[in-house]
Amino acid sequence: MAARWLLPLLLPTAAIAQEIPLPVDKTTILAREGVTYVVEGRQSIGWGTTVTVQRGVKIVGRPESVLVVEGTFQVRGIAGSEVILEDVRIEPAERFEEVRLDTVLFLGGHVKAAEKPVAGRIIVENTDFGTGVPFDVAMTGGAIDFLNSTFMEPVRIRGVPPEGKRCTLKLNLNGCFYNFAARRKESQRNAHSGFEKGLFLTGVPDALVRNCRMAGDRTEFVDCEKLTFDGNRVNSVEIVFKQTQPGRFKDTKLQKSDIYTTKVVFEAPVGKQRDQVPVDKCWFGGLTRREEIAEKVIRDGDDDPECGVVVVFRKILDRPLDLAGKTN
Repeated sequence: MAARWLLPLLLPTAAIAQEIPLPVDKTTILAREGVTYVVEGRQSIGWGTTVTVQRGVKIVGRPESVLVVEGTFQVRGIAGSEVILEDVRIEPAERFEEVRLDTVLFLGGHVKAAEKPVAGRIIVENTDFGTGVPFDVAMTGGAIDFLNSTFMEPVRIRGVPPEGKRCTLKLNLNGCFYNFAARRKESQRNAHSGFEKGLFLTGVPDALVRNCRMAGDRTEFVDCEKLTFDGNRVNSVEIVFKQTQPGRFKDTKLQKSDIYTTKVVFEAPVGKQRDQVPVDKCWFGGLTRREEIAEKVIRDGDDDPECGVVVVFRKILDRPLDLAGKTN
């Protein structure tokens, strides 16, 4: 009888406790598993403030809500008890300390700083950016690390030099080829995604793209001063490597990758002499002769006299390496 008498008193408190405004005004750790925190309106995490979200927590964004990060926003789930971000719009401030998403299911919303270039550090690890969650940033400096994550919408990253200075953005994209959430299900243990609707890098001075899967209609690298493309799987309909000034391909390396597409494009204006891009230890859908690959897959200066770059084949593989997953 005592338990029945207490139940009506306990229910309202429990219901209220399940949905709490997201606290951002001071350094805090949100560790109440099963609780939902709400972003309403435009909220800001100030410089020097750290908000840490731990496993099993859910954060929901209301319509038109934005979470501006100037300080540090750390989200740390664990496998089987991921943090869920639902309709959360994260916008890094012009200068910010860190955005870290580790073991997160991102369902609706975005990470976006495209209108005004920003500088800081972004780390995404073991995280699914679901359908309708784009990643779109322009940065003057700092670093972006993507590790073991998947993106169901286009990923766009632009390096923008601050006035009178060089852009210092450094990119490390590694192991992005599987769908983290799907692999939890026994029936989908081999589900692969990666950059499902393409990866678009522009003006990034230093980029490492390793053991990732490129899908979608198009993948594009434009004016990337130093680019190492290593161990990847290219399922995009088209992949483009482009420089808008002559002589800028000297630090571009393509190696140990499985090329499933039949359209790999290299573009650059003609300079005093043509750039040469080495392509080493790659697999081209079973084609093994240089002449056949050049004719059926590669578009470069050998096809267009106004193009200032040509591919130089080194070792061609007769079987895929599968460094970015075996599922086609």
